[in-house]
Amino acid sequence: MPKPYDVAFRGRAVAAYEAGEGGYHELATLFGLGYRTLERWVAQYRATDSVMPRPRGGGWRSPIDLVLIHAVVRERPDGTSDELCRAYNRRVGHAHRTTTTSFRRAMKRAGYVLKKNGRAQVNTTDPTFGPNARPSARGSGGSTRGGWFPSMKRA
Repeated sequence: MPKPYDVAFRGRAVAAYEAGEGGYHELATLFGLGYRTLERWVAQYRATDSVMPRPRGGGWRSPIDLVLIHAVVRERPDGTSDELCRAYNRRVGHAHRTTTTSFRRAMKRAGYVLKKNGRAQVNTTDPTFGPNARPSARGSGGSTRGGWFPSMKRA
């Protein structure tokens, strides 16, 4: 959602309307606004004698308990976000269980850096990994560090 217009700008637009410099449509065009926006500002000014933007409302508060997240992370500091989410869900009631995606968002809000995969991500098409892998030129076995292998060929 965009930020509210500056209070001084709102005040100039409302003052111009109150001074009779034009109607809603003309002044809204002059100030680059929608005419309904100017109508709301004038109505607010007449009701409250202020053009301050109203507090932002709405939204949805996450039901995830941050204190409980901290406790789960203290118990399993090296767990993946999926494992931590499962541990969290075991501690809360059925109605308060959450998904891994929501849990990751709550972890980010709490300031944690997320670990996406606990195991090494192996590329199954790379010939350097697996039982039939050929040794690299510089080292032995399945390391991709420093060696040359067919998947590095230039086109």
